Amino acid sequence: QSVRVVTHHNTTRFAGWTSSAGIVPGSRGWYLSERLGTTPMSLTKTTGCHAESSAAVVRSQDSGHRENHVGLAGVIALGSYIVAFRLLAPRIAAQGRRSMNNLKQICLAFHNYADANRSFPPAVVFGPDGKPWHSWRVLLLPYLEHGDLYEQYDFSTPWDSPANIKLAAKIVDVYRDPARKADDPSTGYAVLVGPEALFSPEGLRMQSKDDFPACLTRGRRPFFQDVTDGTSTTIAFVTVPAERTIPWTKPEDIVFDERFAGIGKPTGIGAVEAGAGPAALVAFADGSVHVLAADKDPAELRKLITRAGGEVVEYDEIDSRAGRVVNPAGPPLVKIVVGDDGAYRLEVE
Repeated sequence: QSVRVVTHHNTTRFAGWTSSAGIVPGSRGWYLSERLGTTPMSLTKTTGCHAESSAAVVRSQDSGHRENHVGLAGVIALGSYIVAFRLLAPRIAAQGRRSMNNLKQICLAFHNYADANRSFPPAVVFGPDGKPWHSWRVLLLPYLEHGDLYEQYDFSTPWDSPANIKLAAKIVDVYRDPARKADDPSTGYAVLVGPEALFSPEGLRMQSKDDFPACLTRGRRPFFQDVTDGTSTTIAFVTVPAERTIPWTKPEDIVFDERFAGIGKPTGIGAVEAGAGPAALVAFADGSVHVLAADKDPAELRKLITRAGGEVVEYDEIDSRAGRVVNPAGPPLVKIVVGDDGAYRLEVE
């Protein structure tokens, strides 16, 4: 229940035991030993920092030590020191951070498009021949500071026409899956398309090859008032399974129907190994990005996909691990507090 912290040669060391994680001696320092979380982080001293994730690695600042994991993240205040958890940069953790940032940028572009056009971007724009011509990913380009590519794109021809196919090789970084090869023009992000999902499979249809952008202003277009389940509990953007190859300009996404396989399957939402099991990054319509465990109950997952299903979603259903959502933006604040008796204790806020 209490922790003793000593400082020696600018290295923070721990002794004693806590109720949440064991602290054991190492060859040149003290380490939190029990792995409870998933995202690697390090413990360092600084004059000010904020928590960035929901799990941690605590290590001595001396070199040459192995790292051990704990499942708490936050800021530890001790005397005049602020001890802060900072993310390490192993490949998987770095890829996760970049992917999360990509989803946030896509969500911001989505909201800016909606504000400018008073409607959501269609998942697909069908050509006058009834075939899918253009993707939402192309429509968002001006809102992702890629107006130059948007101007180069020829909306009077399909995405794979000779005029447009060369742009498919110039993937925008925000659409790139950090886990894929740098020269892979496949996108790592998609929307869920279905009659009950945020994005309708009907999309929009051009009446002629010169009907763009006029086609974007016709008919009833979905907007925020149609998301009666709430934007904070309705999924907007997801990751593409590694098994699928979707050129970023191609109007192809993940279909939400009876064949939808959930998380971690080729016909479902993409997932990566997150230490405590496969999980997927997803962005909700309010712009927040969360982590969904691959073993999430299908009925609960369905609640998060439908935009107007009328289901009641409790926050504890979308919070934390194992079938629940982890909110990387809101880790707990962890403090070491000195009691009146001189003993140190951990407090979590």
